[in-house]
Amino acid sequence: MTGPEAPTAEAMALLTGLAAAVGGGAETAARFHACASDRMRGALGGEAHFLRAFGNERFAPLAHGRAATLSEVKQIGESARASLAVETDAGTATFVVAVAKARFGPRAGTWCLSGVAREGIDL
Repeated sequence: MTGPEAPTAEAMALLTGLAAAVGGGAETAARFHACASDRMRGALGGEAHFLRAFGNERFAPLAHGRAATLSEVKQIGESARASLAVETDAGTATFVVAVAKARFGPRAGTWCLSGVAREGIDL
């Protein structure tokens, strides 16, 4: 088993693009949907479902936050994750954002968003 490695340019570009999309309301949801893996889309649904999810208390900071900062970027093989600290009026909300290279289908070889979880919130 190998440990974390330096993230590839492609993984960093996706993570940086997602961080830059924070605070854009419906445009943020659309960006996250566009980058989502087929599996994530299958679990969460279409763009309208992403928009609804970004309206709930758990994920609203992604859509309505003021600024986002990436840290703790780690890559192992064809997956990577990072912490995403989002500044809001109520303080900082921290998320773990995971990305992975698609293995199958029309986007095979493309880095996609594979998960988003808010730290400190029980599922």
